[in-house]
Amino acid sequence: MRDAHLSGKFNAGTWPEMLDLLRDHTRIAGITEAREVDVEGWERDGRHEADVLWRDWEPLDEGVLKLHTGPWMRGSREMHSVDLHWKLLAHPEDRWKLLRPVGHFPAHLYNPSQHRAHTAAVGQVSGLLAELAKKVRADETTMSADFNMELNLSRNRRPLERHGFRVVAPHAATHGIRTIDGFLTTMRGTADVLPRMSGFDHKAVTARLFRNEKENR
Repeated sequence: MRDAHLSGKFNAGTWPEMLDLLRDHTRIAGITEAREVDVEGWERDGRHEADVLWRDWEPLDEGVLKLHTGPWMRGSREMHSVDLHWKLLAHPEDRWKLLRPVGHFPAHLYNPSQHRAHTAAVGQVSGLLAELAKKVRADETTMSADFNMELNLSRNRRPLERHGFRVVAPHAATHGIRTIDGFLTTMRGTADVLPRMSGFDHKAVTARLFRNEKENR
């Protein structure tokens, strides 16, 4: 299957063009920093800091998985968790079930409270995803996120790659000189970046993911 992820900015004037570009690559995508963005041509439930977009797949269930942390600030809001909005989707042809969360981890790691919250969230995410996948009887799980840490460093991947999960991220940078956007998945695969589009500070990431030694469309 093909998947994608894009992190902000919500006020970029080229969102319609970016969504058209993503539609050429995939029928599922995770987006962050896009609460106010209209997503014509995609399905979406609500308007959140992080949301799943889909086309053709059948929605079966949805919810929010909270990675509990100490207090930290996102802008002017005090947070006590990193919230992963998720959809359970049925593949349009083969009917296998995908648990598809998306999230946005704390960014300002020089700030002690954000650093503690980031560490807490990273340390628990794979275990809680595994529990949720079992509860909703998902066949596969793929989360995308702005992880706000370099995903090509083994010391950063190690706490994520537990409970049957692996990081799939591009070698190329997604924000500045770092690769901080990618996927945490039970499938194997590869990822790449799309060309930067005007108005965005992140590059969109696409992935080709495989299950049971066979690609699903």
